Amino acid sequence: MIITLSEKSAQNVLFVDQMMVGETVRIDLSRRSCFDGHTYELSITKLIKDYEVIYNKKTSIITLDKFKLIQRFEKELRKKHSSNCSIVDQYLITNTTTHETLKVIDESCAWNGFLNLIEKLEL
Repeated sequence: MIITLSEKSAQNVLFVDQMMVGETVRIDLSRRSCFDGHTYELSITKLIKDYEVIYNKKTSIITLDKFKLIQRFEKELRKKHSSNCSIVDQYLITNTTTHETLKVIDESCAWNGFLNLIEKLEL
């Protein structure tokens, strides 16, 4: 199920904020350009006090401070991104328990939100 959010709710209700202990939110990025394509996946699972993230088959525990970077990423993702670029980033954010999914397409070539997040999380 792909959820289409109103502009108001898109800025106020974050998937990562609604996670219950044991739930996982997966962020999938499919990046396509004229001659190339890549896919990336980041899984975030809420633990009792911290969060477990999996990226490139590597599992790490992050604290609330680093989790705030994920919240910021999701807020920025929900903003409008301009187009007119040959690189198209398609994001899917999915709660693997509720199966709710948000799809966002970024054609700005300027934001690079996922790769910036991975760098800031030091994954």
